[in-house]
Amino acid sequence: MYSITASTRELNLRNLKKTIVTAISLTGFVIIICSIISLYLRSIDPSERLLENRANITSAAPGDTVFTDNSITYELGLASEKLPTLNCTIRIPESEKPIPAMILLGGVERGKGVIDLVAEVELASEFIFASFDYPYSGKMSKLSVLEFLKAVPAIREACFNTVPAILTLIDYLHTLEEVDKENIFVTGGSFGSFFAIAAASLDERIKASAALYGGGDISLLIKENTKEVPAFLRGTAGYLAESLLYPLEPLKHINNISPRHVLIVNGRNDSQVPRESVMKLYEKAGDPKELIWFESDHIHPTNKGLLAELTGVVAEWIINNGLIER
Repeated sequence: MYSITASTRELNLRNLKKTIVTAISLTGFVIIICSIISLYLRSIDPSERLLENRANITSAAPGDTVFTDNSITYELGLASEKLPTLNCTIRIPESEKPIPAMILLGGVERGKGVIDLVAEVELASEFIFASFDYPYSGKMSKLSVLEFLKAVPAIREACFNTVPAILTLIDYLHTLEEVDKENIFVTGGSFGSFFAIAAASLDERIKASAALYGGGDISLLIKENTKEVPAFLRGTAGYLAESLLYPLEPLKHINNISPRHVLIVNGRNDSQVPRESVMKLYEKAGDPKELIWFESDHIHPTNKGLLAELTGVVAEWIINNGLIER
């Protein structure tokens, strides 16, 4: 009886050792594969990848139009040779001469709806405002882990398509006689700041850019926003996410904007973008640059008052720095 029990224990121990060895081997294999993929993704030239779908406009179809006493706002379907059709909103104030244009990129949830806020901005009559919905048609929120993993390729492609989408919108603005072509600006809020920075680094038609409540170092940002994940996995998750979005890393682009102006605005109490990330972005930027701190948490799409105030801050910064003539 004793020998049978001992043999069973010995067999169980051998099986346990095999299981542990197999688990370690599989983990090592996965790490090696992920490392190879990450190294490959990081070897791709960011500028070339982001300009891959840069193409000419094939059609511009105006949609619903709203007239007020001092402006016209209209929807626009903007198609190009390589990108999905962009659903845009353009707001043009009444003016006797061409005036500057500002492209606004809010968070993913708000999209072109950010244009609805600019009527509240004191300096709204000084600019033509334009925006578009992000080129992603999949489910945006409350995704299960499996749904998210399935959506990763489409989300990644949509992110990379957003930069050429900005450049396509600039192409369209250049066709409008109401636009002062020498004074086109791009402002991105939250995740939109990634695209604003990348677009400004790639297109000198953008006279200046503003990054609102964004930061640098994607890996750090992912780790900051996945605190519910076990600590030993957060670093890996951050590294993999940074590899997937490597062409958009703000630290790879922001220095290329100089000698054009850059404005960075962040909240001192931001729970999503740590101060370290903000300072990395600011320090990497070339001159001329400016950093403004708000006493607030991270910008939220439902906080219309703050969104409108920030748009006003950017407009005032442009004017105060003599970037446009009034």
